[in-house]
Amino acid sequence: MQHPKKILFQQSGNLLSVGVPDLFFPILIAMTRIDYAELRQIPILRVADMLGLAVKRVGGATWTVKQTPDNSEDSLGHTSLMIFENTNTWHRFSEKESGGVYRGSPIDLCMHIHDCSLELAVEFLLRNFPQYHHE
Repeated sequence: MQHPKKILFQQSGNLLSVGVPDLFFPILIAMTRIDYAELRQIPILRVADMLGLAVKRVGGATWTVKQTPDNSEDSLGHTSLMIFENTNTWHRFSEKESGGVYRGSPIDLCMHIHDCSLELAVEFLLRNFPQYHHE
């Protein structure tokens, strides 16, 4: 049995933690105001880790996504994907689109890796980084 996800709400200056069953999570998101600027502030390396990407530092605050050593079916295949920690952005230099994007913010990275809509990317981020959602 999965435990409910925790959502943090700010109400009358107080921070409340509320358990939300998975079934109702999309409904809750639809009913709340989403602050996309806050979601763009989630550290992109934490988002990459949550997405299961293996990254390797290639200089300063620049990272690349590693392929599996044997280039098997399990290979991530994102060798042209670079993450820029200082600007909290990423860019896929092959410009291969997935989820309609090939560069951008942590939200766009979710859309790209999961090949999904904005709504599903926001849901993923809110589930995994509830501290970045304040109403």
